[in-house]
Amino acid sequence: MKNFFQLLIISLFFISCKEEVKKESISEEALSEFEMYQPSDMALLMRNMLEKHQVVKEQILKGEVPTVFPKVYLNIHTAELTTPSDKDDEFDSFAKIYIENEKKLYNSTAENVKENYNMAVQTCIACHKRKCSGPIPRIRKLLIK
Repeated sequence: MKNFFQLLIISLFFISCKEEVKKESISEEALSEFEMYQPSDMALLMRNMLEKHQVVKEQILKGEVPTVFPKVYLNIHTAELTTPSDKDDEFDSFAKIYIENEKKLYNSTAENVKENYNMAVQTCIACHKRKCSGPIPRIRKLLIK
């Protein structure tokens, strides 16, 4: 009887080890098939714009006027969108207005810098209302009240 229990315990040990190996190999297979999300050029550009606007907002609140237009913003016309079909005439119109408003911002005076900054941010919101509404809450936080 003692031998029976020893055999039973050893058998259970090996069975449990086999199951763990199976679980481990499944997760390794799943990991090898998992693809990391790669943001589009436009997503990366817009994240850059968001970060830059956060810095510019702080500068304006300190009484400074930004003067150097980030030329990388011009890539809005050529960057690949996450959903390529979203790049249409409407998008191109918004992009053109956005660049115009950004240039106004960087040519502002102390008297109109807040207005020009908010106009540029509002352009982002208007476009995102039509194309990709997800980031709107984050963009709204950029507005200077």
